Amino acid sequence: MVVKSRTYICRDGTCLIVEFYTQYSYEKKWTKTSEKEGLRMISEEMPETDAEGTLKYILSEIAKGKIITLGECRFKLEN
Repeated sequence: MVVKSRTYICRDGTCLIVEFYTQYSYEKKWTKTSEKEGLRMISEEMPETDAEGTLKYILSEIAKGKIITLGECRFKLEN
């Protein structure tokens, strides 16, 4: 059985399930990414940081409509 990883963004007591997308600098296409995959990417790009804390920060910023770049990888909210 496969269980899809879910990512939540919470604001003012309301939590939403979100899908986020990533793109390496050499790619043209954005790819839907799971939380687990996002953590792996963060660990590869910035191994000295706390991946979970960094992902929480990235999710809070992309919820504001920003695109966040970490090393060679960009993160954004749904297309």
